[in-house]
This record gives sequence, C-alpha cells and structure tokens, in this order.
Amino acid sequence: MFFDLKTRCLGVAIAFVTICPMAHAELDTLSGTIETRFGPVELELGVPTKESIDKLYDELDFASAYLAYVWAMPAVNQAGYIYSWRDFFGAEWGQPVALPSSQDRRGTLTPTTTATYVMVMVDLSETGPFVFEDVKGNHAGIITDLWHRLLAEVGNPGPFRGEGGKTLIVGPGQTNPGDTEGFHVIESATNNVFIGTRLLDDDKDQAVRELGPRFRGYPYSERTNPPDMPLILAGDRVWTQNPPTGLAYFERLSEILQNEPVAERDRFMMAKLRSLGIEVGKLFNPDKRQERILTEAAQLGELTLRAATARRRGTTPYWEGTQWKELFVYPPSQREEHFDHFEERALLYWEIFGIGIQSTGPGTGSKYTVTHWDENGDLLDGSKSYRLHIPADVPTALFWSVVAYDEGTRTFIDGTDNTMIGSQEPKYEVNSDGSVDVYFGPEAPAEKVNNWIETKPGRAWFSYFRFFGPTEPFWDKTWRLPEFEPLD
Repeated sequence: MFFDLKTRCLGVAIAFVTICPMAHAELDTLSGTIETRFGPVELELGVPTKESIDKLYDELDFASAYLAYVWAMPAVNQAGYIYSWRDFFGAEWGQPVALPSSQDRRGTLTPTTTATYVMVMVDLSETGPFVFEDVKGNHAGIITDLWHRLLAEVGNPGPFRGEGGKTLIVGPGQTNPGDTEGFHVIESATNNVFIGTRLLDDDKDQAVRELGPRFRGYPYSERTNPPDMPLILAGDRVWTQNPPTGLAYFERLSEILQNEPVAERDRFMMAKLRSLGIEVGKLFNPDKRQERILTEAAQLGELTLRAATARRRGTTPYWEGTQWKELFVYPPSQREEHFDHFEERALLYWEIFGIGIQSTGPGTGSKYTVTHWDENGDLLDGSKSYRLHIPADVPTALFWSVVAYDEGTRTFIDGTDNTMIGSQEPKYEVNSDGSVDVYFGPEAPAEKVNNWIETKPGRAWFSYFRFFGPTEPFWDKTWRLPEFEPLD
C-alpha cells in the first residue's frame, strides 16, 4: 500500500523534486540564478551571494514597512487630531473645540454638513486619571482610545442617557483613585484618548452657545477646583486630519509609539519596526537604506488603502446587484472570536475621522452606505453628471443624507458649497410620488439647483448615504437605493 521513500522520489522527481531529500541535497550545492517576484537571486553553493543577501533583507524589511503602514493607520489617523489640537487650535488637554460650520469641518475626514461636533483630547500620561463632564442636553458621541476602540458612549446613548454626569478615565498603568462615587469609570489601554460628540438640536447656534462651553475635562486631582477652559471655535483655521505622506508618516508613528504601552497583540509588529529604526525609547534616526524603504512603503501603503476603500473586498453589496456597501463591517472592539481586524480597520480610518455607533435594530443608531462607482461600474468622475433617484419613504426614524466627498482628500470637495442633500434641511424639490432626484456634476441642471451637489473636473469622488434611525424596510431590504445614473 505504501511506496518506500526512494521509489516515491524517483516516481515524482520531475513534478515534485523539491520534496525529496536527494533533491534538497542537490539544491544545497546549486549555483546560479533563481527568479523571484522581486527579481533574480544569485546562489553560490546553495547560499545567496552577498548582493542577493542585501536584496533579500531589503525585501523582508520592505514587507515589514508595508504592513506597518497599514497596521498603524488608525493611530496615525487619530494623531491627526492630537497634532491639530496642539498646533492649530492651541487647546489644552480637556479643552473643548467646536466645529459648527461646514468650513470648520473641512479638516476632518468624511464629516457631515449638518452636525456640529464638539471634541476633547487628552493624554493620560500627562494628566493622570481624567474626568470628562458629559453635559445634560441633546447630543450623542463616543470616547475611544488611540486605535479607535470604543471605551464608552456619551450623551443620549451614554451611561447618563443625556442627563449629564461625570466619566472617569483611568489610563494604562494607573491606579483607580478609589473615591469614585458618582463617576462612571472606564479604563483605557492607551494614553491618548479621543472624546467627541454631535450636537443634535435643530438650532445649532443655540446648541453651541449653551452646550458647547459646558463640555470639559480635567485631571481627577483637580476635581475640587477644575480649571477654566473656554470653548474654542474652529473659525477660519486651515487644518487637516489627513496623515502625513512618505517618510513623515513613519516619523509621526515613531513619535506616537514613544508615548504608548505596547499591547500584547502588537509585539511582533514592534519587533519588525526595530529593523526599520522605530523603537520605543529610542530616537527615530533612520539610515539612508531605511529611509528609502520606508518612503517606498508609505507610497505603496497609501495606494493600497486608496484601492481598498474604492473596492472593499470581503464584503458584499448591501442591496444585491448594486455597488453600495456598508461602511462599518466589524464590532467597535475590532475583535472577533479568533482574530482582531487588520486591513478593515486600516481602510476605515484612512477614510473616516472616528468610529460610528451603528444601529443594532430598527429605529436605533445609524447605518452608512458607501459607493465609489456608477451603475456601469465606472469610477465617479467630477467632470461628468449623474442622477441618484431616491425612492419615496426613505426608511429612517430620524433623517437621511447623501454627501459627495473628494476621493483624494476624503473630505468635502474643495471650492464647493453644495456638498450634501438631506431631510434635516429639506430645501430640495420632491417628485409627485414622494421620491427625490439628486444631481451630481460640475454644473447645476436647469431648474434643479436645490437638488444639485457640485463636483469638480479632474477629481474623482465618492458618496455616503446615511440612514439615521433605519427602520424595518432598510433591514429587510424591501426599500432599495439605486445606483448613480450617468447623464452624459
């Protein structure tokens, strides 16, 4: 029933020579060239030559840098806020910054035009355990760690259900102070923490005036005499959350890692980063070889995430036969039973500014769908005109919106004011059957200006359709969103 090893090797020598002991012995003495995916490798007595050894190490380190770019994206994304709060807004840890206008929000990734955001940053390594005052009022938001993992919700969906209260955030390696009666206590695995909320009242100006200044945070040690921290309005500052490009991406990553504990799940990645000049406790000072590898890896990493957001793999269209896909496809913890998400979280935080709490059933939370393509499978082109026919009775308990974003910057299309149409601001025309036709293109269609979203020639764009409080027809898919119809 069984062949002996010698017979098997002779019988399959042509097809499977490398599985046989004799074949391995022959390879051990092989000299010559082996073609690989990154070019020829020269061997001498079975050992790569000195030149080929350098080439193989370059390939290994490039692969490490390439993966590190993707792995680090959520943290570098949030660092965009950390640096902006420090450099552009001059905010102290715990000081609230409000982004009330569309212009203010152009620095964030894929923001909405109707929401007013108020955000707070904190570095727990500097403040120690930290108190956030969640004010009473109509708002909803989140607290996340550096990697955008959810720590808690605030406002209406939070532990105080919109009635206001104090959350105590305890950082890595810090001791719970013990005297925490009346506090909602959470622990963060990272020192840097993001707190952001969306004001929901229809009168945005009033909400900013009345609620905005009451958001604040301060060290627990100062709880009996909290510092005065006035609300900062973003105003006309030009800022961006976008990650830096090229070598600067890894410079920022190195700076971030110096201030954070190494998670158990990331120890292998930290080992790979050592070969690239990035190590906790050491100044980032790459040699020319490392600079070249890191710069090339950053370029390929960015291209990969641009590709991954445009054509999300591993997920199917939400409505069969369309190219609309759900934006959030993993739990807020980023963790599944046997793995933590990697590629999915990177492409998400290449494109958005913070986690969105998704609906778990009819009438709750929100659902976001996204597409980069028209009904013919062609990329949405800013020089062309399109129509999106939105059927009547959009299945939302609250409101809906459709927005166009620039493919390159992932924020509002530069130089345009008409970026969104939605039911919170019903200035658009409605068809006799209750449906709505929205037009996209560089020029407004005749007599349809109120239903027009402007795009720019020479720039690709993509769209989010948001459902706030999605109702049963969304879930059972009896209501269906069509694709973009080219009009040119």
